Amino acid sequence: MAGVPLEVKRTTTFDLDVEKVVGQVTPETKLLFIANPNNPTGNLVSRQVLIEILERVNCLVVVDECYFELCQTTIADTIDQYPHLVVLRSLSKSFGLAGLRIGYALAQAPVVDYLYRAAQLFPVNRIAIAAALAALEDQAYIQANIQRILAAKERLQQDLTALGLRVLPSQTNFLLVNTQPLNIPSKVLVKALQERNIWVADFGNSPGLDPYYFRTATGTSSENQALLAGLADVISHV
Repeated sequence: MAGVPLEVKRTTTFDLDVEKVVGQVTPETKLLFIANPNNPTGNLVSRQVLIEILERVNCLVVVDECYFELCQTTIADTIDQYPHLVVLRSLSKSFGLAGLRIGYALAQAPVVDYLYRAAQLFPVNRIAIAAALAALEDQAYIQANIQRILAAKERLQQDLTALGLRVLPSQTNFLLVNTQPLNIPSKVLVKALQERNIWVADFGNSPGLDPYYFRTATGTSSENQALLAGLADVISHV
């Protein structure tokens, strides 16, 4: 049975407008989906805002926390209080298992029962399960890798800012970068980077964004340096 998605625009600072969100919920609304941190902006919805929404709506509220290990912020501890809350987690990000497509949901037992009924017969393959178990058992490596990523992200943000770009604060492993201070539309910059075999995601003119945004993940030290060198070259020639 097909649903009809409704998008609610965020504020100019990419926060949730609670009144707009709640105002879109009707008796026909089945599910409200909130990415936290948000993608592609990387910012968090505060716990207070999420709880206010949970208190004011009756439909299922799904909060995607696929970057939880990076931001260490969660609403999952309130599941016992809110039977209509579902929290999603992923092993694709911090655990590096993106190609295996494995994650999990947290919810009260009646909701989990319905999820089991709707799931495919074999929703996760054995290789993905084996990899997930191995990743979960090696917490020391995971935590060390997360700290490395966060430190590299901070350095990358500083270096991008030094190039004259505006970088939005991010609670994830990626950065949303605004190119308007240089008066270069993101599509121009992204295309020029591609010609140098450097790939970032163009988000110019995406819903809620103007023509001046691209997103980049935090890579290895050499990858970050290649991005910075490529950007410096592009900026000097545009």
